[in-house]
Amino acid sequence: MISKKRNSTPLPDPAEFTLVPLSDNAEFRSAQAELARAERAMLEAERHHSTTDDVPAKERAAWREVEERRSALGAAGERLREVADRKSLEICKRFRPEHERYLRELLGTLESTADVFGCLASLQARIAAAGYILRSDILGSALPPAVFAIGSPHDYGSQISQFRRWLEREGIIQ
Repeated sequence: MISKKRNSTPLPDPAEFTLVPLSDNAEFRSAQAELARAERAMLEAERHHSTTDDVPAKERAAWREVEERRSALGAAGERLREVADRKSLEICKRFRPEHERYLRELLGTLESTADVFGCLASLQARIAAAGYILRSDILGSALPPAVFAIGSPHDYGSQISQFRRWLEREGIIQ
């Protein structure tokens, strides 16, 4: 008899988790606005530079303004990335337990699938070994290719075995 590895408790529905869009965060919106202002200032500086006379002093001053605006644009972009990275880290840490639970559940389901596939293959092999013809019109023959792709948990190189080792390395399972 194969053991049922899937947890009997229902998984929480991800749609039920409160997840406020990053764009609703005041700090993120402020950083976006700062970036938009820096982009407009950069365009204005470039426009001003393109309309300067051939007077070297005016052209150098306009070019310095472009360089300053380019630097400010880079800083504003970096500030937006920093806020997005920090807020993303916070949300990922918050949902890590649920994510890990789903990963453990996925492994259990894949292992159960591999167990059932092993039983199916064994039954078919026993029928054939006893001299009978496997009648696909009676037993069917259409197995999802994904069943073959996940492989056996006992095969070190299989996808399911690799997935299990990754979960172990990450400390998600023992």
